[in-house]
Amino acid sequence: KEVVGANALSFAFRSGSRKVMTPFDEPSETCIACGACAYICPTGVIKCEDTNKTRRMVNWHTEREIARCDTCKKILAPDVLLHSRIMRLTDVTDDIVFTCPQCRRRETAKKNLIK
Repeated sequence: KEVVGANALSFAFRSGSRKVMTPFDEPSETCIACGACAYICPTGVIKCEDTNKTRRMVNWHTEREIARCDTCKKILAPDVLLHSRIMRLTDVTDDIVFTCPQCRRRETAKKNLIK
């Protein structure tokens, strides 16, 4: 919650049976499929899979549509994650959020060379 801003996971059970999971082990409406949980999982148990059009959080039974870079069409991140960033940040436009870092650098370099 502190890093991503989504409160999708919690602990269930006690002592040796303790697990990280979504409420009632159901697909989470609040999960934005950012993959932060899979990235920081110390045991590698949490899995996310990217297909051509979706990111699937295997453990949470959650699928989100993947957004692509407007310029080069590379996979960026789940669409809902990018939209949540736009809502949380000020002075951020769609063209910045929906463009990959490489294309943003290239466009910035072109603008600076022209000046």
